[in-house]
Amino acid sequence: MAFHVAPAAKCKAIGEIRNESVVNMHFGHADTADGLPGFLHRLDRRGLRAVTTRELLS
Repeated sequence: MAFHVAPAAKCKAIGEIRNESVVNMHFGHADTADGLPGFLHRLDRRGLRAVTTRELLS
């Protein structure tokens, strides 16, 4: 599934994410939900993973 965000925005966002980065995604938008699998896949390829807020703060 494609990451459905403006091309410049997605490249900038993915390129700037580092270990311990916080990414706020707004799930009220269909494009965000549709693009989530691709976004997570790209993070995984970089050795990163998403965590819940609870995991982040523990």
